[in-house]
Amino acid sequence: MKLINYKMVFTKILIVFLLFFSLHTLADEIHLKNGDRISGQFVNLSPSLCTFVTPYQATLHINRQQILQFHISHPVIVKLNSGEQLIGTLVPNQRGKLFLHSQRLGTLTLQLEEIAEIADLDEEISSSTLKEKKGKMGLDNVNRYFPFSQMKIREDLFSTEETQLLEVQGSGIKDTKSTPDDETEKKPETIGQEKDKSHYLLPRMNVVLLNKDEKELEVSFAYTHDQLVDQRYREFMFSLGLYTGLTDKLNGVVRLPITWAEQESLSLENFDKNSNFGIGDMSVGLSYLLLEEDKQWPEIVGSLNMTVPTGDEPNLTNLEAVSLGSGHWDITTSLTLVKTYDPIALFGGPEYTYTFANTFDGVKIAPGDSLGYRFGVAFNVNYQITLTSQFLTYYQLDTKRDGVKVRGSAREPMTWRTDVAYFFSKNNYIQPALSFGLNDDAIDAMLELSYIHRF
Repeated sequence: MKLINYKMVFTKILIVFLLFFSLHTLADEIHLKNGDRISGQFVNLSPSLCTFVTPYQATLHINRQQILQFHISHPVIVKLNSGEQLIGTLVPNQRGKLFLHSQRLGTLTLQLEEIAEIADLDEEISSSTLKEKKGKMGLDNVNRYFPFSQMKIREDLFSTEETQLLEVQGSGIKDTKSTPDDETEKKPETIGQEKDKSHYLLPRMNVVLLNKDEKELEVSFAYTHDQLVDQRYREFMFSLGLYTGLTDKLNGVVRLPITWAEQESLSLENFDKNSNFGIGDMSVGLSYLLLEEDKQWPEIVGSLNMTVPTGDEPNLTNLEAVSLGSGHWDITTSLTLVKTYDPIALFGGPEYTYTFANTFDGVKIAPGDSLGYRFGVAFNVNYQITLTSQFLTYYQLDTKRDGVKVRGSAREPMTWRTDVAYFFSKNNYIQPALSFGLNDDAIDAMLELSYIHRF
């Protein structure tokens, strides 16, 4: 039997998250089209340039066409091409758009192309009366008492300063104000690709949403350990997964595992050890973006997955034999809902699995259907690290043997999973994960390490 000190388990989880939260800073960040990221303090954005101050107090003037996305943690004034003015913080979402979190209007979704100018709120509010009230009320209440139509925009705020223009390049910063001797030098090339998009907010939670013709190759290693009474089970699994964007909203996936499994009988009277190696059950699936996130609704993704019994099926005449597959076809449908509240995102959803009956050694086995759900939270530490923690469970009905229900065969495993996604380059990242069971029906623990390459 598993004896779990739940208080100790959740205390450790809380400590881990507090440590990671302490690493999070509220610095602004610019994400360029070539994959570079610059941290510091945002100043303003004009139709052609972005002014940005680095931690070393260097002032950069970045060509706007080189910018892919912003992360501005303090309130700013956003002027749209339509003439509207909004106040809030700007954060990117996983589909290349921007979320504007406004105290007054909630969360709005914007394209960078819709934004004409961005100004720092503190510099924009020039009225002394407004500044006095702002100091008394606090920044969060500015929108409530001072509508956008009453705010005065300084005419010179978005004008190009007569300073040296700096172009950001992959190898560093270069002064592009040329002298007569420098005019013959070759100008730096424009960096990035105009159609590049970012997917860094919630990498690979429960579904993968890629744009059309984008692909991801996943190489994964996993170790599983489980023990109940006098039986111990170990498994090493190497798997390959290919994710592809069929359209901007429809994705497909194929996964194939190669498994080594060992089963031990720990009885003193009858010690036995058996193992097996080979291909496990293959899975294929589709996921479709049903609804994009906005200020009222979460993002909703529907998924349809099928398990193909390509692994060795169970042997009912030899219970000591180790199987590498379930021996059953099954179909799983699920919904995943995601709602972003920078720098975290809440997610969850239900799922239903139907398992087809199969005959083994003349006995028809029909596993019961299962209904499950999951919920969790993802924390975006920065553009390179995302932490995810989630609770997963399902209830499976009793199994039937030749149409007769096997009493006590219903299961309700409960699992807690924590993983970290680390982007070490624009198209490459690793994702270590740890899962542990919360009751006897679940496995004891599983440790997994995945490498993902996007192309």
